[in-house]
Amino acid sequence: MALVAPTGTANTAALLPLVQESKLPLLFPYAFSHALTDPVKPYAFTTLPEVRVQARILAGYIVTALKQTKVAAIYQNDDFGQDAVIGLDERLAKEKVQLTKLPFDRGTTNFSGVVAQAKDAGVEHVVFLGIPRDAALVLKETAKIGWKPQFSGHSALGDPQTFQLAGAAVEGALAVAVMEPLDSDKPAVKAFIEAQKKQPAEGAADELLDARLQCRHAVRRDGEARRRQDRRGRARRRARGDAGLRGRLMGPISFSAQQHAGSLSGAMMKAENASGR
Repeated sequence: MALVAPTGTANTAALLPLVQESKLPLLFPYAFSHALTDPVKPYAFTTLPEVRVQARILAGYIVTALKQTKVAAIYQNDDFGQDAVIGLDERLAKEKVQLTKLPFDRGTTNFSGVVAQAKDAGVEHVVFLGIPRDAALVLKETAKIGWKPQFSGHSALGDPQTFQLAGAAVEGALAVAVMEPLDSDKPAVKAFIEAQKKQPAEGAADELLDARLQCRHAVRRDGEARRRQDRRGRARRRARGDAGLRGRLMGPISFSAQQHAGSLSGAMMKAENASGR
């Protein structure tokens, strides 16, 4: 009937031709690509804020809440990173803030060059856009040279892997929260964690829990959307007919014929006590 909550940005995007050809709805992936919903794909719907949306949220926080105007982006030079920089640049440009862009290739292990460039540019805020491993390497490099800009990033900067790999270097970093973090006190998250304890040990690693939490949320939202529509209708029509769903794990979700990106909001989280959020 539908592909529900596939995990991974690149592989989900690769499913799009199959989805469109087979008319099999792709619902609520754990993925962040702008290409999934822009332009609108008749059979694809997302619930997590895409990375371009996350970047706009982050840029707005930098200039309005932090009042910082000297900003650099250290980003992986691929579709994902370039997409994020577009969102960041769009929002900063509205405030006439120039963005220093410092790309790196996936697989890079030495970040001394881009970190030095950011420092030499005199920036006060560094936005990292990439995977948790690389985020940790950049954070450690800045700590190594004794430079202390404000760090921020998309949701990966708040990933458990980043905390594990970066250690004390992550202290004070900001990240966009696309859903409730795993250490949230909210009952829905606690119930999820308790349920996961009953799963096999190999499935309990922190790096898998965020994806599982999104999957649980997605399946429940799918069920709610189904109840709002005729059971004989297709999943695509059910999703498009949704006037707005309010989950306990993330912000409002709403779809229309012209808008298949269900969530356009996020929150900010901050690393405290090195291993906390």
